[in-house]
Amino acid sequence: MNQIVFIYERDSICNVETKSLKLEDHLTLDIEMFATFCRDQNNIKAIDSYSEISGFVTGFDWKYKSAEIYKNNTSGKIEFNVNGLLKWNIFGITIYNQSKTFKGSFN
Repeated sequence: MNQIVFIYERDSICNVETKSLKLEDHLTLDIEMFATFCRDQNNIKAIDSYSEISGFVTGFDWKYKSAEIYKNNTSGKIEFNVNGLLKWNIFGITIYNQSKTFKGSFN
């Protein structure tokens, strides 16, 4: 599993939420991200995030490298910046590494 865990001290009671979002949607291959965070009255704190590929994944390998999840104080939305590496393989040999960066917000 491609998981990133954020460490913080929980100093108050908060509501834990999990959101999912399709980062890339192709005919044969999708990249999806899931994020769990703690929301209190004024802030959010990311707990963990993971990403996976689905569909026709033969010949592909997805490595989730980094994630930044935060609350935009201007819009109030939960936004993210994530990076990963999509490896293209033939017979188990990597022939191409495609760096992927995604930015956006959760609804």
